[in-house]
Amino acid sequence: MPVLPLGKDIPADPGVVGGKAANLIALLGLGLPVPRGLVITTAEYAALADRLDLRTRLLPGIQRQDWAAVEQEAQELFAAAELSEEFRQELADRWQPLRAVAVRSSASAEDQAQASFAGQYGTWLDVQGEQELFVAVRRCWASLWSRRALAYRRQRGMDPFSVRMAVLVQEMVPADLSGVLFTRDPVRRDPEHLCVEVGAGLGEAMVSGALAGQVYRLDRRDLRLVDGPADHGLADASLLARVGELALRAEAHFQWPQDVEFAVRGKEVFLLQARPMTAWGPDVPGEALDPGRPSFLDRMMKPYVDERYAVAPRPLDNILFTRLVGAQMFVMEECGAVFDPGGLDRFRRQIWRPAYRLPRVRRVGRA
Repeated sequence: MPVLPLGKDIPADPGVVGGKAANLIALLGLGLPVPRGLVITTAEYAALADRLDLRTRLLPGIQRQDWAAVEQEAQELFAAAELSEEFRQELADRWQPLRAVAVRSSASAEDQAQASFAGQYGTWLDVQGEQELFVAVRRCWASLWSRRALAYRRQRGMDPFSVRMAVLVQEMVPADLSGVLFTRDPVRRDPEHLCVEVGAGLGEAMVSGALAGQVYRLDRRDLRLVDGPADHGLADASLLARVGELALRAEAHFQWPQDVEFAVRGKEVFLLQARPMTAWGPDVPGEALDPGRPSFLDRMMKPYVDERYAVAPRPLDNILFTRLVGAQMFVMEECGAVFDPGGLDRFRRQIWRPAYRLPRVRRVGRA
């Protein structure tokens, strides 16, 4: 069946339902609160990709590493694709009870400890009506071929055609508050505290880094609030403790520090996503690494960083910063820069610490 109800009774197989849905199915199996919904399996994407002869159409651009051309070609192909009547009918029938929904990516290689693909694929909120739903599903499939996702897979040495896209369709939660909880503090590299960032309403702007939320810290032993806004806090200690308890149950199940997105409606808490904290490496938390001598890039960026980051950045600021710097490294490579071996990897391991060094450039120019 191309469309499955999101529930604990279906297999949590990333190859079938994608990484994001597989993690949510595991949370449902633990009895944790997840918005109801359905999953369009990777098989439906694969069948459509075959009908479109996607490999033949996209391979030339991939071989040229022309990611913009590949992205545009994929968007046009999926936008014009004819969906099978069986799939359209089944999706329409299962969608009806949900009404307004969020349509979210769930790629087969998404939300894993080795590669989170955070922010690489598409999400569409408050989708209403059958035609709008079909459009959002097509866009979600096409987002597998966004230039960011292509560069991310290339950076990790992945075959671009090895990943398939499932789609999550979930009931919209009209949230009073939304937020992100890290079960290890990624800014202070502190394993003893949970770090929570909370914003009013839907959380997409905050998660994307467009808006800053309020930051709180909880003691992971008793979920006691130890740090937060002095006045006018959006979330009280009891709510934060409830979210923390749910997140720690997810961490215990997955056996790895978690990055958990949540929404609050009234007194109800819903978990929207749980994925491994890829920035929390296997090294000893809190260990002080010698960042080494400043590189040319460090010296070049120091005036900008000093001006812009006069205070310690928040967790989501750091996430956005690492993405931007990663993009800068990619652009420099495309322009012919050759980095010192291991420099990029060391930079990624250091970025969450108070001190880090950008990788050294060995030379500029095509080999």
